[in-house]
Amino acid sequence: MKSRTKVLASAFFIIFTAQTTVAKVYRNIVVGKYEKSYHLDDYKNQTFLNFVRSEIFPALNQQAGKQKAYDHITGVTRGEGVEVRLTDDVSTYHVKYKAYGQDKAERSGRSFSGVGLGPKVAYVADASYKHYLTTLDKYVKGPEPEVRNFYKAVLEIIVKSDASTVKLLSREGKEVLADFVAVYIAEQYRHMMSGNGQGSLGQNHNWDDAHLQVTLLAVFHGGQGYSQRGMFYEGQFTTSVYNQLNKVNTANLCVYKGYDISERQQLKKRPFNLTDYWQFNRACERSGVNLTRRDFIAMGTNITSRMNTMYPQVTKNLSNALNLKYMRNAFDSIADFFISNMAPASYGQDADIITEAILEFLIHTKYGAQQITTEIIDSQKK
Repeated sequence: MKSRTKVLASAFFIIFTAQTTVAKVYRNIVVGKYEKSYHLDDYKNQTFLNFVRSEIFPALNQQAGKQKAYDHITGVTRGEGVEVRLTDDVSTYHVKYKAYGQDKAERSGRSFSGVGLGPKVAYVADASYKHYLTTLDKYVKGPEPEVRNFYKAVLEIIVKSDASTVKLLSREGKEVLADFVAVYIAEQYRHMMSGNGQGSLGQNHNWDDAHLQVTLLAVFHGGQGYSQRGMFYEGQFTTSVYNQLNKVNTANLCVYKGYDISERQQLKKRPFNLTDYWQFNRACERSGVNLTRRDFIAMGTNITSRMNTMYPQVTKNLSNALNLKYMRNAFDSIADFFISNMAPASYGQDADIITEAILEFLIHTKYGAQQITTEIIDSQKK
């Protein structure tokens, strides 16, 4: 398996995400014709990582000096940058990314999702993490067949660049799926920015890994219901959290892990939701899901430990599919399996086996979510 260094402490590695903290959703806008447009149907049976490395990474680099629009959405309406089309009515648009080697290139660019047939596209979103996680939070509480198809679509895209299942999703599902892919491509490009300039993944900026893990964990939270819920936050499993951004007098305070901030004691907590996997740093100037890595790793580890007992065959099937003898954290292992310089360009005949094993594990975490939640709460009382 992979040898890359894992970045475990967000206190030592502050992530900047170029996706805005406030989403901008545009309705019925005309998207320009792209010089660099890729349809995923033309790249089936290779991993999405290989697709991004061999096609999208060089295209974004090549387009870096050609974009003239002052702002990002104008770039979309002019067809600047790169388009990645998943289906005829689901696309992503990637504009104003700097080229490898340019100053702060990993902080550049914006990725938009699009749903709807042209010439006017019904939904175009500059999806922030808050927007994405808010809509995902609501969506994963929906009917099981829809949720299953959503995760099947995510996995098939990552495993074999196949967006066929996207066509089965509701309009809401397509929008959430498009947001996921838009941000995933953005974060994967930034991960490659810390590599060798040829599309390899560097040891820094592994924000695609964080984005994927939190997306996979969402299905568990979707199964928790409304009475017995919780997440790991600042190292403890809890049902209540602080707001990411707080006003005290005239000052903005970001208090996640800010145990020494005296004003923190004045603040009221609120029930958690999926957006709390996204946080600001202490200075309130940068944000992302990688800041909560210790917490989502703890969440994944606790779920996996209990899944081993509750659904041993499901967990064993996943371990076998990932070629692992031991799996401490299934969510972390899945991300490692796909986001690695050691990952193959294609999983070949194993692609469907891998997809099905992961999908069944995820859906079973939804089935077992209430029992797992109860067990974690009880264990913290001891």
